[in-house]
Amino acid sequence: MMSDLNSKDIERIPEMTPIFVEGERADELIIIKSGQVAIVQSKKNRLKLVGHRNEKEFLGEHSLFIGDGKRKLSAIAITPTEIVRINYRDIKKVLGMCPPWVGESVQSLVQTSKNLHQSLLEHRLEDDSETHVPLSSQQEADFLDAIEKYKAEKNLRFS
Repeated sequence: MMSDLNSKDIERIPEMTPIFVEGERADELIIIKSGQVAIVQSKKNRLKLVGHRNEKEFLGEHSLFIGDGKRKLSAIAITPTEIVRINYRDIKKVLGMCPPWVGESVQSLVQTSKNLHQSLLEHRLEDDSETHVPLSSQQEADFLDAIEKYKAEKNLRFS
């Protein structure tokens, strides 16, 4: 699939550049073609590392099917990263051509995945060491700076 992409479909994201930020409108699914992305969340005026996403993984699937239309996390490229953005309207249009059970099944799958991950973490059945490694002061400052620059460039006005 990834080898079939036209070069115009691929967006190159420099290192330490947000792909999206917490609070931003969620209107696209993102596939990581290459690179690594840190997923962070604001907690009490600090950033918490939630995890990482790598090549061939998705960003934004929860917002597409089970969210309220706003990003709950920020995604920041921590290496030079190539992504493909797919507008939610296009995905929903394709799902609309399928029997209703297809969209319902995908939605259920995303919800089940989210619930399973949370349950594994709560019961310590999944190695959550990555999610509990605090950001260094310098990493947090760099991420916060990148997020603020992104919000200014996009003229985003939310906390």
